[in-house]
Order: sequence, then C-alpha cells, then structure tokens
Amino acid sequence: FKQSDEVWNRMLTCVKATFAPFDVTITDVDPGNVPHFENIVGGRGTQLSPDLSNAGGVSPFTCAEIPNAISFTFDVYGPDPDQLCWTVSQEVAHSFGLDHEYNASDPLTYLNGGPSMKRFQATDSPCGEYTARSCDAKCPGSGPTQNSYQRLLAFFGMGTVIPPTVKIKLPADGKKVTPGFRINATAMDDVGIDHLELWIDGMDSGATSDTVPYM
Repeated sequence: FKQSDEVWNRMLTCVKATFAPFDVTITDVDPGNVPHFENIVGGRGTQLSPDLSNAGGVSPFTCAEIPNAISFTFDVYGPDPDQLCWTVSQEVAHSFGLDHEYNASDPLTYLNGGPSMKRFQATDSPCGEYTARSCDAKCPGSGPTQNSYQRLLAFFGMGTVIPPTVKIKLPADGKKVTPGFRINATAMDDVGIDHLELWIDGMDSGATSDTVPYM
C-alpha cells in the first residue's frame, strides 16, 4: 500500500462505520491463528492474474459464505479513502455470497454517482453491474432482488444502532396548537427508513407515516 498513513486510517474508519450496524469486529491488527475473514489492501490485480489488469478488487464467490475467505482491494485509486472503503466493503460482502447491486448508495454497486461514503442499504434492490438484472441470474433461487443490510444482519446479528436524523418542520417550535394539528417532519438515514411514528410526552399517539414527505 503506497498511500499515506492518513489515507489508511480514514479508509479504516470508513470501513468500521460501514459495518457498524452489524456485530462484527473490523481491525487492521492480525488476529492470529483464529478463524477470520481477511481483505488485503495494496498492490495491483496483475500480481494475482493478468485478467485483473483493470480491477479495483476481487473476491472469491460461491453465492454463500466462504469460511476464512481472503479478498483483495488493489491500490489503484490514489489517496481516495472513500473509494478504497467502498471497494473493501464490496469485496468482503462478496465473501458472504452477496451479489452486485444496481443501487448507487450501496457499496455493492458498480454505478458512479450516489454518496461517496456508501452504506449497505435496507432496501430490496435489483442486482446488476451497469444495468439492472434479477439476482437469481447469478445465484439461482436467491430471488429477483437483494437486501444487503438484511443479509449481513442475518450473518452477524445487530451491532451499533445509529438512529436516523429527524427534524419536525411543522408546527414550529413553541407554537400553540389545537387538537388535530398537522405535523410535517423530515427524516434522513444512510441505511434506510421504514416509517415514522409520532410519540408525545413518551406516549404513542398512533400516528404513523411510511411515505415521503412524512405528514
């Protein structure tokens, strides 16, 4: 790996944040002679095979978990910790049988655009590289879509729960209201939002919304 220590540390911090929702330990310290999964960051694809001259990374893949799998992220992006993080996360996920997703917000994407810091999405997304396809085209029986968040959650269990950011836009703070008043809120999360519930003074009001904007 020829980039700076700063790039390495920022990449590692990003990978830890990407896998934070799951009960898994991410470290760059050799764990020793214990079962673990390893992603090697550095070098070029041609050091493994001439066929990998344009690859950013590579992983073994069998549509299922590969115990003690070793995957690779190549040092071809320059001092770009986000791109390195995206690639590490994708190659590690391949070791657990996850396919590419046609979703620019997910690390398993091949698409440009979307957020630079990608996170595994809790949405049912089509698979594919540069065009969408059914996920069972590569892994028969897997179904038409893939939910990378739920798949990894099933492997590892729940890790650190990071709540979404919610802001009430209406009514304004301190405004007096009458029964039946309208509420308008925005909610953002880098993984996904299923629905919003309204609680007042610790009590569930029964009001819910599962569409954007939340009202």
